[in-house]
Amino acid sequence: MDYFKSELGDAVSIGQPSQKIKGIKELNEKELLIYANVIGLALRIVSDDPIDSGINILPEEIKKTEKRYQQERRKWVWTSSILLASLGILALLCSLYYAYGYF
Repeated sequence: MDYFKSELGDAVSIGQPSQKIKGIKELNEKELLIYANVIGLALRIVSDDPIDSGINILPEEIKKTEKRYQQERRKWVWTSSILLASLGILALLCSLYYAYGYF
């Protein structure tokens, strides 16, 4: 813990997920740690900048590679979303034509 405290410059303590995750009394400590990790990863994914938000102790060269990969992935997500939405509209129009003889 001293290493992280000196490197991060912040107070460091061992996590207690049983105090933060409500309504899961029947899980043991090992299962609670898994839930805490999953919740943390989910929060990082929905973050605007998952590489630089929060604590990230990866080397700078890996952060740069991840940022480039993330930007490329966003382009593909937007392109595929637009394509799938267009196909959905086309399928809707075709089904309306077939079902009701519109157009």
